Amino acid sequence: MSEKNLLEVQNCVLRFGGLYAVAGISFQVKRGELLGLIGPNGAGKSSVFNLVTGIYPPTSGAIIFEGTVCSGRRANEIAALGIARTFQNVRLFHSLSVLENVIVSFNLHLSHTWLHAVTRGPKFLREEANMRQRAMELLRIFGLNTVADRPASSLPYGSQRRLEIVRAIATEPKLLMLDEPAAGMNPVEKEELMKLIRFIQERFEITVLLVEHDMPLVMGICQRIVVMEQGKLLAEGTPREIQESSVVVEAYLGRPVHKKPHNA
Repeated sequence: MSEKNLLEVQNCVLRFGGLYAVAGISFQVKRGELLGLIGPNGAGKSSVFNLVTGIYPPTSGAIIFEGTVCSGRRANEIAALGIARTFQNVRLFHSLSVLENVIVSFNLHLSHTWLHAVTRGPKFLREEANMRQRAMELLRIFGLNTVADRPASSLPYGSQRRLEIVRAIATEPKLLMLDEPAAGMNPVEKEELMKLIRFIQERFEITVLLVEHDMPLVMGICQRIVVMEQGKLLAEGTPREIQESSVVVEAYLGRPVHKKPHNA
C-alpha cells in the first residue's frame, strides 16, 4: 500500500444471493484529499460506504485502511481506527439535546470503566467535564453553541445535517465519509454546505470521501472523482476529466454523446 493512500478498496464484491450490489470495484483515497464518489441511482455507492464502515462484510475483496485490513471487522472497531460517516437520512438522537448528541460521540475514546461511571469517581467526573468542554468547543466552531441545550429534533434541517457532521468529527476521524449530505437542502443550504466541507478539510486536516447526487456541489469542491455504474468502476479523474468523459455522460443520460463538429 502506498503511504499516500489512506484507504484502498481492492476488488470488492458485495452479493446478496444472486444480486450484486458491488461487483468488483477498486479505488484509492489519498491522504488529505477530498474525493467524490458518484454514479446513477443503484450504482452501489452507499453499498461501498457500508463495506468500508463495517455494516456489511465484503463477499470477496479487501478494505485496507492505513495499511491494516479492516474488512470483516465490526463497525465500532472500524470507527476506532479513524473512520466516521454520516447517512443519507439524518440519524441523530432526536430526544437528546444538541450538546448531548456530540458528547455521546466522545465515548469512543473514553478510558474510564463502567465502575468509574457507576460510582461517579474522580476519573469519571474529569472525563465528563472534558467531554462537555470539547463538545461545546466544536459546537462553537460550527455555530451551534447557541442551541446547545435545545432538542436536536427542534433544529432546522440544514442545522441537523451540520450537527450530524459535528458528531462525526467528535470521534476524531482520519477519514470522514459523507453520504449525500446535500439531500433535501435548498440552494442556500447547499452553498453553506460546500463552504462547511472545505472548512472541515482544512481546519481539521481530515480526508473526505463524499457521495453526492448534486453535480455542481461535487464538481465545485472535489479534487478527484470516482464514478460507479452497476457496482463497478466506470471512470475516475479530475472534475474536468469526468465532465468531459463521454462514458460518464452516457451513464447518466442513458444515451451516447455525439460531439458536434468544430464547423457546426
